[in-house]
Amino acid sequence: MSNIVVCGTDLHKTFIAGGGTQQVLDGANLTVRAGETLAIAGTSGSGKTTLLHILGGLDMPDSGNVAVEEKEWRQLSPTAAARWRNAKLGFVFQFHLLLPEFTALENAAMPLIIRRLPREQAMERAHRCLEQLGMNAHSGKTPEKLSGGERQRVAVARALAGNPACILADEPTGNLDRRNADSVFNALLEVATAQHTAVIVVSHDERLAVLAQRRVRLIDGRLEELA
Repeated sequence: MSNIVVCGTDLHKTFIAGGGTQQVLDGANLTVRAGETLAIAGTSGSGKTTLLHILGGLDMPDSGNVAVEEKEWRQLSPTAAARWRNAKLGFVFQFHLLLPEFTALENAAMPLIIRRLPREQAMERAHRCLEQLGMNAHSGKTPEKLSGGERQRVAVARALAGNPACILADEPTGNLDRRNADSVFNALLEVATAQHTAVIVVSHDERLAVLAQRRVRLIDGRLEELA
């Protein structure tokens, strides 16, 4: 059985902007295996976030295919795609996007609740992830009572709670100071490694990007492997 969890093949994407067109992906190819960590670099506006959204089935390429554990997004109905995304992927964004009326524990458990896992099991898994991320003492707090770094740790716990095949992280520490950025990013990689979860991360922070096992750069719509 293949251990490839995310595979993007010959991806093309063009946007209409300012009366003209902008091609952000021009035959990009990407393969990520189970447990692998990959950092995607590139200049601002080069299409890194667009690529991440396409890999996660949140957007569709003009042409080319993306498969997550051998299921292509194009072959799935919107409902089936949502279920597959919930089962196989976790997302971490620059802003935590936590629900303000719920506690840290409830926020971390949300993907599992949406999956209709029994509430007790959902809370147990979420609690375990919060504990791994050093957030056990804050599990009963709502987001407004947490610091920026703590909120982002809850967002990471939420992404990991469902034991996904891959985490897609878009500037997950971009809204944090250096100390918190280092702490959150290292915690993400540590827990993901322990769970054998692949991580694809977009980050402008070269200090953090070099911690990934592989690095690629998006240049002129194509991905180039970095040493």
